[in-house]
Amino acid sequence: MNKKRNTAIYFYLGISLFLFILFSSFSQAAIDFSAISSAQINACSCSQYVGTMSIYNQGDAAHYVLKTTGENAALLKYQTEGIFIEPQKRQDIAYVVNIPCDANKQFTITTEIESNTGLKKELIQTINPLFCSHIQAFSIGSLAYKNCACTPTQYIIKIKNTAKYADIFSVNLDLPKEYYTVSENSFVLLPQGEKIIYIYVKLPCDFSESYSILAQIKAESTQEIQNYPLYLQIDKACYKTDISFGKVVSNLTEKNLSFVTINNKQEYQYKYNFITSPSNNFTICINTTNILPVLVQNPSNISNKYTVDLQNKQSWMKFAGQSFLRRL
Repeated sequence: MNKKRNTAIYFYLGISLFLFILFSSFSQAAIDFSAISSAQINACSCSQYVGTMSIYNQGDAAHYVLKTTGENAALLKYQTEGIFIEPQKRQDIAYVVNIPCDANKQFTITTEIESNTGLKKELIQTINPLFCSHIQAFSIGSLAYKNCACTPTQYIIKIKNTAKYADIFSVNLDLPKEYYTVSENSFVLLPQGEKIIYIYVKLPCDFSESYSILAQIKAESTQEIQNYPLYLQIDKACYKTDISFGKVVSNLTEKNLSFVTINNKQEYQYKYNFITSPSNNFTICINTTNILPVLVQNPSNISNKYTVDLQNKQSWMKFAGQSFLRRL
């Protein structure tokens, strides 16, 4: 009798344990869910990445709570932090990842999804920040000019902000500040905004070659610098000089000779009314001091320094004031 009773007890215990395990399996299946989103996100630094996460409810109706964790948790924001999903339904939730401007290496963001029944799952996403230029520059007109020294040369550049956020831009040249001016050195551009910038380059008068100049456009948020080449060739025709010979003056007298003090030294200086010689042929007397006036004219609008000399100059020839400055 006791044996039968023990058998019955074991039988009932076995049935109960089986039902408990079966019930637990059904309960687990009734609350199960899955979450899917991009595991790898490649996005420009200093930008926003917009994505979606899908939650599929494989069991009974449930409410889900989303929470980001870790040191980068603040960089990801979900459209909503809680959502109710019907059985066997899927719901998409939008999110935004704010990529820092100084991000230069990958990082991870973890999201915890928890149902109202206590079931938790984690979604780990790896963010790969990319360097993306958001400066576009276009020339209006030419980038290469031929001009006189001491004369302003104008360049016109249109700058566009291709980012999805406003930024501060600055423009400078790789020249001393006194050699150029910019219509606006610093300015703000809204997303997809544009601005026309005027650059004026005025090289000193002793510049006489061809030059390559870099316009440096800088974005403040990313510290990105884009070099934009400008070219300037100094036109040597601007230095054209007109030289004329006057008539020979001989028999020096006080009328055409005076003394001046130069560097604490007294030197003689000739006074005469310049009369252009009809030819470049001159007759001079032996043992007599003769003056051959030379008229140097600067027809350009550039002040310049001139030096006069003779080829095949003899020992008995000399210049009075060989180097001089002629202005307009």
